[in-house]
Amino acid sequence: MGKATGHDIHIDQNLTNIAINYRPSTMIGAQIAPVVSVGKQSDYYPVWDQGDILRVETDNRAPGTEAHKITRGVSSGQYFADNYALKTPLTLEDRENMDAAYVSELRNGRTRFVVDKLALGWEKRCSDICTSGGNVYSYTAVASAWTELRTTYSDPLGDIRTGMNVVQDATGIRPNSVLMAGQAWRNFRWHEDLIEALHGTTGKGNPRFASTQQAQAVLELDRFLVGDAYYNTAGEGQSAS
Repeated sequence: MGKATGHDIHIDQNLTNIAINYRPSTMIGAQIAPVVSVGKQSDYYPVWDQGDILRVETDNRAPGTEAHKITRGVSSGQYFADNYALKTPLTLEDRENMDAAYVSELRNGRTRFVVDKLALGWEKRCSDICTSGGNVYSYTAVASAWTELRTTYSDPLGDIRTGMNVVQDATGIRPNSVLMAGQAWRNFRWHEDLIEALHGTTGKGNPRFASTQQAQAVLELDRFLVGDAYYNTAGEGQSAS
């Protein structure tokens, strides 16, 4: 042992007070499509005719005559509640043989891992619904990514205003929420268009940026949500993408 060095005098082991791990964050799926309790896995729900509700009726009548009778149409929509579930193993052998560094993650972490994965799937499904015109009746697309932060080249407030007008003119209801992806928000919050709306022309060219609360106030919204979660498109065992 007198000449022993390196691995001859120390056997490498896992540290018990440090571990590298990752959890998905900034998910807004539960705020976009919250859980709705239903009695059956599949059923119908009523859809009242918008035209009947918004039509201005003939409501004047002569004395002694009956009031004009009005009606409204109703149809049915159908839902089906898909079942989503995941599991991950924690064997008795693993629990008995694990090193101290793994105790917290292999026990409590298994629950977090499954919950996070289910939430990430929820987020992806909500994203697919919100970004497809086939799923959203009042759908409108923004043509620019706003990567150029000057009003000469892009007009984010004008784009959002146009989109909100399309929804309102199609439904008769002014949108009360904006859902924005993280990349779009990173461009929008630094854009001259928004900075000028907040600070006037003195804000242009200065290193200023907006908060979600300020953007919400400028657009007169009840909610301004930024979805900034990421997901891996690669299969198991492949390099993450």
